Amino acid sequence: MRHRTTQTTNGVTRKTVLGLTFKLAEEAAKSWRRIRAPETLTERLAGTRYEDGIPVTVTDNPPEEIRDAA
Repeated sequence: MRHRTTQTTNGVTRKTVLGLTFKLAEEAAKSWRRIRAPETLTERLAGTRYEDGIPVTVTDNPPEEIRDAA
């Protein structure tokens, strides 16, 4: 893109810019990864951690086995 800016300044119309943008988005979409489990997307954005597909809750209290050993 950077090297072609001087060449494209002569023929810039709304139609050509939209076409160029569309083609660039199409090429970029080829390397995008698919979202797996879209039903958990809102929870993931909220910060919920998952291990092996199961939500993990973080607690401040360690399990009893660890408390007894200390």
